[in-house]
Amino acid sequence: MIRIGMINTCIHAYLYGACFGPYDRYQYILGGGQTDIMESSSVPVIPFKNTTIGAVWSKERADAEQFARAFGCAIVDDRMGLAEVADAIFIANAGGPGDDHAEIAIPFLEKGIPVNVDKPLEAGLVKAKELIAAAERTGVPVFCSSLLCYAKATEELRAMDLGEVRTVVATGGGSIAEVRSATHAFGT
Repeated sequence: MIRIGMINTCIHAYLYGACFGPYDRYQYILGGGQTDIMESSSVPVIPFKNTTIGAVWSKERADAEQFARAFGCAIVDDRMGLAEVADAIFIANAGGPGDDHAEIAIPFLEKGIPVNVDKPLEAGLVKAKELIAAAERTGVPVFCSSLLCYAKATEELRAMDLGEVRTVVATGGGSIAEVRSATHAFGT
């Protein structure tokens, strides 16, 4: 079982957390988890096998406590405390600039712990290159992606015989999720 150390407790922490292991539905909702995404029959997210949330760290202790109730995981008081209890780190970021991702990720890479950075990899090119260089130097993987890559609807779009896709028009309620989903499905 791979133990994930979760950094931050934003909505993306809840969404990915539900992919990594079981959760208490009531506590998940109280924390801001979106069951319409995680439990939809039309767009279920593919769960990752053999993973669980081992521990969480958040700047706000109360947020970490709520997350821990939802996922039944431990809380660490210091972010680097996750290095003692996790096999991999997930840095959750729902709408933040991502200008601290290299600063957060590199110490874990230097300890030999793989890191998944919720988009963006880093806000600036210089720091992004430093993060990639740290992964190359240590030989420890760093990964950055969107949850929409793993949505069942994205798989279904990829499987359709649509011919050459030249234009995608997406509409939504002020969200770019549909555009991101189309990008993942069609690779452009």
